[in-house]
Amino acid sequence: MKTHLTHWLKKWFVILPLVLLIIAAGSYLARGWIRVTVIPAGASLVYEHSVQSVYNKETATLNDPLRSLGFKNIIHAPAKCQLAWAQNIHTSVECVSSSSSYMIIGDTDRAALVNNAKSLSERLQNNAWQGTYSNSGPYTSLLTLATSISSGIDWQPDAAYTKQVGNTSCTIDFNTAFSKPKPAAIAGRVDCWRQVDVFGNPY
Repeated sequence: MKTHLTHWLKKWFVILPLVLLIIAAGSYLARGWIRVTVIPAGASLVYEHSVQSVYNKETATLNDPLRSLGFKNIIHAPAKCQLAWAQNIHTSVECVSSSSSYMIIGDTDRAALVNNAKSLSERLQNNAWQGTYSNSGPYTSLLTLATSISSGIDWQPDAAYTKQVGNTSCTIDFNTAFSKPKPAAIAGRVDCWRQVDVFGNPY
């Protein structure tokens, strides 16, 4: 009986650490899977629709800012929630809806770009977007950027505008996208996003 008990104990001294190691490894792998898959999927069910709704409402109010400035090939990414950062049990998820485009400015397009920039600037200001509207300050307004690109200036700081709608933040950013001797071009991007922290802020 004693021999049998000793044999059984020796057996478990080998098996138990192995079982614990498997459980620990499984828990670690499951934590990564939960962070990358489960938590973003849960956030998507709750927050994707609201982020997309804010994006749709704000861009509609501005009469589609990229298209109204003259962009044609616009790439839109519907709202999606993804892991942004994680530390210990703290996980941060970002739910984002965005659009972006790039446009080469031909000689015949330059006056249109300036006129479109002026109209869009007015809509941005009238709808409480924060940013630079003065054409003489240290920061770049959209009209200044458009005028510079149309005049062949190949470097200028971004013209950026922001708006907070509840818990959702939106930005519109335009930047010079050419360098001489390449043709004049402009890039634009619209983003609306919401950060969701699970079990506390990992930052």
